Amino acid sequence: MSDIYKKFCLFMDHFGPYEMNPTIAVGVSGGIDSLSLTLMMHKWVQQYNGKIIALTVNHHLRAEAQEEAEFVQQFLKKYAITHHILACQQERITTNIQHKARLLRYRLLENYCHQTCILHLCLAHHQDDQIETYFIRKENKSDAFGLAGMPAIVYRKSLRYLRPFLHFSRAELSVFLKEKKIDQWVEDPSNENTHYQRIKIRKQLTSKDKQEALHAIKNYTIIRQKNEKKAAIYSYPYIYLSPLGFAFLYYDFLKEKHADLISLHVKALLLHVGCQEYGLGEKRIHHLLLQVDALKNDKIITIAGCCILKKKEKLYFFREMRHLKLNAKENIAGYWDNRYIIKAHLPDGVELRWVPYLKMTKNLKKSVFDYLSKINFPAAFFFTFPLIINLDETHITSYV
Repeated sequence: MSDIYKKFCLFMDHFGPYEMNPTIAVGVSGGIDSLSLTLMMHKWVQQYNGKIIALTVNHHLRAEAQEEAEFVQQFLKKYAITHHILACQQERITTNIQHKARLLRYRLLENYCHQTCILHLCLAHHQDDQIETYFIRKENKSDAFGLAGMPAIVYRKSLRYLRPFLHFSRAELSVFLKEKKIDQWVEDPSNENTHYQRIKIRKQLTSKDKQEALHAIKNYTIIRQKNEKKAAIYSYPYIYLSPLGFAFLYYDFLKEKHADLISLHVKALLLHVGCQEYGLGEKRIHHLLLQVDALKNDKIITIAGCCILKKKEKLYFFREMRHLKLNAKENIAGYWDNRYIIKAHLPDGVELRWVPYLKMTKNLKKSVFDYLSKINFPAAFFFTFPLIINLDETHITSYV
């Protein structure tokens, strides 16, 4: 057993416990890092009588992409590893390519895991990626939480991301493949394109820069963990997260007792309710809190896909209507507005959809307010839910 594999096992065991006979999905592009991850994971999971599913995303961004995906399939076939190619069906990406491709890739991987009830998705981000991420975020003026880098575990809707390679250098992974006598893998030509911020930083990094980054990441991680622990212990009486997709915060009380945690919670609630990938930066959060302090009762601020409503001592967070995704299907299953898992088989004559208030018919508006009077629920929140509506638009009820 190699030292690299022993180190890998320590991290994977630390991520436990796991369910009986776990199935673990692995994102594999065919590069040195993802091939190493797939082979190590394949060996590791067998001790738990589990299995892995290797997933390759073809973005259709390069002519060679399908050939590379098929190379991965043939390579993994030698090890009897189940492999699937997930193809992007959307229009070709022409701007902000790396960011948009990553979002599409994660969406496809998550959807596959959700549909197949897989709870763990393993990603091959390694120490060199972490260092580059630190300098990207530093360049982009990120706060201490961002400068702590990528976390080893991230919890999503119905699964978690695992990153066991964050303490492995790319050079270590190359050694692992050489020990396995593997000398073929996929080299993405975009890794040489200095038009991308990550590649430009990668080309400029010195050994001294890398050591500085690792030291800084360690310190910022300690700060992040301390603040998260403090927030978990002291803040829970002041926050309510509704399963209906909104939240509120006892702003004045929390500010009086734990003012240092305010920015952390506002940032987290905007992420949670607004369904954003990244939180607001330190300066924007500071500016927002100044706006909140000056906000009058029953007034609203909109930011990051959210509305913030001030009501006496509370701040309410709910989805901004213009960011909602429309649905108008008789029978629908899947995610709605990235918040609800919809499982519905609707009878004839009704639809599940979202209807902006200004586009409602007179009869539908009457039905809405009749319904609201029965459930005693704020209209501002209600209009961000999926609604069940009969086709002549005279009756309405909330799916949730």
